[in-house]
Amino acid sequence: MYWFGRPPYVRWVAAGALLMVAVLLEFRPANSVLHPFTAEVIEAGSPLDVEWRKVPEGLFPAPDLAGAVATHVLAAGEPVAPSDVTAAGSLPSGWWQLALEVSFALVPGADVQIVLTESSQTVPAVVVRMGAVDSLRGPVALVAVPAEDAAAVARAVASRSFVVLAAS
Repeated sequence: MYWFGRPPYVRWVAAGALLMVAVLLEFRPANSVLHPFTAEVIEAGSPLDVEWRKVPEGLFPAPDLAGAVATHVLAAGEPVAPSDVTAAGSLPSGWWQLALEVSFALVPGADVQIVLTESSQTVPAVVVRMGAVDSLRGPVALVAVPAEDAAAVARAVASRSFVVLAAS
């Protein structure tokens, strides 16, 4: 009779060993590292306020936070990625800052050219930070320009006769 045969001991041992290996792999200690997360809402161009949390190693790439500012608005509690930060640009002494409307978002610290359309003059500028998006006009950027060109740029901004060029 078939039901009086020997029990499948080898299969039971193999199944038990497979179960033990699965349990050991599931509950083994994982390597963890500290990663920065935003502590509060951070505006574009603002320095970072972060809290450090343990995450599994290799989950997020590590950003360089030395002297970094946010490239765009970061929500509270989100992990900081390298694309979320950029080095804060240092402005040459004697440069003036002014806000101007741009047609696209710019990265803080980026070098741009402002073309004054009435005189065809180009003025070098550095993006200090991005401001809030105005629902009527569009994004506003705070840029720094050389002191000798500040008055001409201010006139062009007031008359809306300028174009901002950014390198890709």
